[in-house]
Amino acid sequence: MIETNIDDMNPELYPVVINKLLELGALDVTITPALMKKGRPGCILQLLSPAELEHQLGQVIFEETSAIGYRIYPARRQVLKRVVIQVETCFGNVAVKIAHQASRIMNIAPEYEDCIKLAQKNNIAVKAVYNMAIKEAYRFIKQDLI
Repeated sequence: MIETNIDDMNPELYPVVINKLLELGALDVTITPALMKKGRPGCILQLLSPAELEHQLGQVIFEETSAIGYRIYPARRQVLKRVVIQVETCFGNVAVKIAHQASRIMNIAPEYEDCIKLAQKNNIAVKAVYNMAIKEAYRFIKQDLI
C-alpha cells in the first residue's frame, strides 16, 4: 500500500493521476477526503501496488501531484474469482462480471460503460439497462454455463 496526504493540489488533476497509476499497474487507487493540519481540507491518495512497481508508481506521485513524500506498508488482498460474460438484452449486448467462490455467486455487475452507451442509444435510463443485464446474467447462470 502506498499513500500520501495532499492538501495543496488542484482537484481537477486527480483523474489524470488516477488513470496514470492504474495504467502503470496499480491494482486499486482511491482518493479519500480528509481534514489536514491547520484545518485545511485535503485528501489521502492510496494505491495498492505490486511490490515491484513501488518505485515507478511512487515516481508518478512525485511528478503528477504536489506530494513531497509517501508511505509504504505491506497489505494483503483476498479476491473472488471472476468471469466476464456477454449477455443479450432487449437493448443490446452488455458485458457482465460475475464474482464467485467455488460455485456460489457472490456478485453480478454489468459493465457500466456498456449500460451508458445502450441507455443513450435507446433513450432510456441507465438503471433500466443495468437491471436488464443482471436479469439476463441470472438467466445465463441458470443454464449452468458458469
